[in-house]
Amino acid sequence: MEEAMRWFGPADTVTLEEIRQTGATAVFTALHEVPYGQVWPMETILQRRAQIEAAGLRWTAVESVPVHESIKTRTDGCAEAIAAYQETLRRLGAAGLQTVIYNFMPVLDWVRTDLHHRLPDGAEALLYDPVKFAAFDLFALGRPGADADFPESVREAAARYWADLGTAGQQAFTRQTLDLFPGVKLNVSLDGLRAMLARYGNISAGQLREHLGHFLQAIAPVAQASGIRLAIHPDDPPFPVLGLPRIVSTESDLRISIPRRPTDSAIAPVRSERGATTTCPASSAVLAPVSMPPISGMYSASRTGSFTKRRTSGAAPTWPRSSTPCCRNSSPVRLRAEPTPPSHSDPTTGTASSTIFAGPTPPVPGIP
Repeated sequence: MEEAMRWFGPADTVTLEEIRQTGATAVFTALHEVPYGQVWPMETILQRRAQIEAAGLRWTAVESVPVHESIKTRTDGCAEAIAAYQETLRRLGAAGLQTVIYNFMPVLDWVRTDLHHRLPDGAEALLYDPVKFAAFDLFALGRPGADADFPESVREAAARYWADLGTAGQQAFTRQTLDLFPGVKLNVSLDGLRAMLARYGNISAGQLREHLGHFLQAIAPVAQASGIRLAIHPDDPPFPVLGLPRIVSTESDLRISIPRRPTDSAIAPVRSERGATTTCPASSAVLAPVSMPPISGMYSASRTGSFTKRRTSGAAPTWPRSSTPCCRNSSPVRLRAEPTPPSHSDPTTGTASSTIFAGPTPPVPGIP
């Protein structure tokens, strides 16, 4: 069992030296500067590993190797993007990295509205605020149909927030929401985001799940041959955003998308000891009062739960739409540990973490 912390690379405002001061002995990071869909240069992988080791730490998990949009939508360039992903896995395995996290969230890997939110005790955290995100969706992006996704009270609060920002503030808020990661510039524009969203106009959750199966059938054998365990990260946040389908949000989703037995689903042929899940209690606890240990146990029993995040929650979430978990930056990870995330009823366990969720959650279709 080992504790690690998330590091967003050389441009991160949190340094490796500061991470080591927390008592962590390892980091989980990625080559965020490499464009999605391209092969990671072996020289850069080795340089990044050497940089981490020079700081007295180890690079024990890759979070993450992004999945290109052409793979998720099964459009032009899909085969090339899968080939690039396979080669990146081979190179990571050759460099001695054995755990690779990925996700299948459409368009945005995650959604945050603040990359440098300051908590009362002075700690810095990432934040998802539904009012601020509504402001982004309604006024910055101007997505058709967005009004129907937010209750009137959230729309009104979002309008006030947007107006108070002013022109310069609106531009800065839009930019950092598009950039996703601290210290990382993804160079996604609003027009680019609109174009990506349009590709999902006719893709249902079922079809997206089929695309995940196609992807896993292509990469799982390569991962196994390279000595790599793949760990899928749950949707973050685990409810629909920007009108997009979600397929890894709930325990039910996990049972369908990441089965334990060969007969569980269409993607069963990819099942091997190299397939795994990432348990993220803060993401999972947003939807409903669930106990994480049974979910973790569902996979640890079949040796498929290889990556668990433990987070300190500031308040117990109340379902359906009041407060949601509050967690502190940055999240330690227990690699191949026994399932010990904090339960819904006891949000005080764990140490630091990477994300906080504040305010009411938006309505979730199909959940009363």
